[in-house]
Amino acid sequence: MEVRAIDGKGNILDRDSVTCFINVEWTIIMYLDGHNNLASCIQQDIDYIKSFSNTSGVNIVILAGPYQYLATSYLYYCHNGKLDTLFSGAVNFGYAENLRILVSYALSNFPAKKYLMVIEDHGSGWKSKSQGNIDRDICFDELYNNNSLTMPELREGLSSGLLGKKIDLLYLDACLMGNIEVAYELKDVAKYLIFSETTAYGPTRWDLILSFLLSNATCDPISLGIKIIDIYYNNNSNNNKITMSLVDLSNVSSIVSELYYFATYLKNCLPNSAQAIMNLRNVTPSFAPGNNYEYMDLYCFSALVKNNTSYSDLQYSAENLMNKIQSAVIYNRYIDYTLLGGLSIWFPYVVNDWNLGLTKYADLLFTKSSGGLAWADFLYNEFYYYYNTSPNKLSLN
Repeated sequence: MEVRAIDGKGNILDRDSVTCFINVEWTIIMYLDGHNNLASCIQQDIDYIKSFSNTSGVNIVILAGPYQYLATSYLYYCHNGKLDTLFSGAVNFGYAENLRILVSYALSNFPAKKYLMVIEDHGSGWKSKSQGNIDRDICFDELYNNNSLTMPELREGLSSGLLGKKIDLLYLDACLMGNIEVAYELKDVAKYLIFSETTAYGPTRWDLILSFLLSNATCDPISLGIKIIDIYYNNNSNNNKITMSLVDLSNVSSIVSELYYFATYLKNCLPNSAQAIMNLRNVTPSFAPGNNYEYMDLYCFSALVKNNTSYSDLQYSAENLMNKIQSAVIYNRYIDYTLLGGLSIWFPYVVNDWNLGLTKYADLLFTKSSGGLAWADFLYNEFYYYYNTSPNKLSLN
């Protein structure tokens, strides 16, 4: 196959040839942002992958920024222990157009029966995380003024590159991405999604993942997703608190639909139960971003509500919500937590965190849905009655 480098006017700047496998079982597309303190993890990923002397039957396309202080990045095609450099130059990983170009290029030039998309960097779910002036969504690039991909930008970058197709398995190898808000944002660009509710630890063991895939090339996305999670779980050498979930994105809408009733019945309990609801929230496993741990496990919270209310409608809805979560979360493993369902949701307990998060929350598809809007309305009223103050109101964009 001939690869051409073309400028913005369509002129051919350079050309080269590369051998690729056509109509193979899997193409792996990797978007690896190392323009920060994860550069060594990105380089380790590449070293693991190029250690295989035979990768026949699997295409591996990598856009990597392997240097913390240098913007030079590389588009690689990896096969049989060799990295063919298809492009080198400065890349801003926080710019969605670069993600679109990678996805479109990989699908056009490295067709396969199934696609694994990997996005690796720091993350904080849908929300910004204050660290100086850094906004952390996913793929923030310190070499480009800390630019990052918001969840709408991530969705748009993937969607525009896919042109109506869906990724078979999307792996967000970054911290704190395991929100229902994130899953809902990405439900139309992928079939299955792997992510973590809490901090994700690297480097990712691509030597083990690729070894499995090369030996089981015909495996389905669920089997591959389960294997990736098991490898992560079994190689937690530092005994960190970890979580990892595999979600069937076709079932995410039903969770959000049931959330409408759950949030409505919770709101009906106000103002009398504002203290009790906040108490349940504060004993639910919760996760960063920030020191106030604004995300909480939705399944665990629903279980606590169900077991601590006599309001029959709320009990029934909580149980339904738990069942919907179990249907969507195909596989979930964790260490040092007593009960996790595999999906978190935003429920800050500090009013200022609510006020600061509203603008970005309003940008999400989740918040524009009836279930997401009902959840935001419940949160507003919970803060209003619990703190006896007037929090900022949500204004949809």
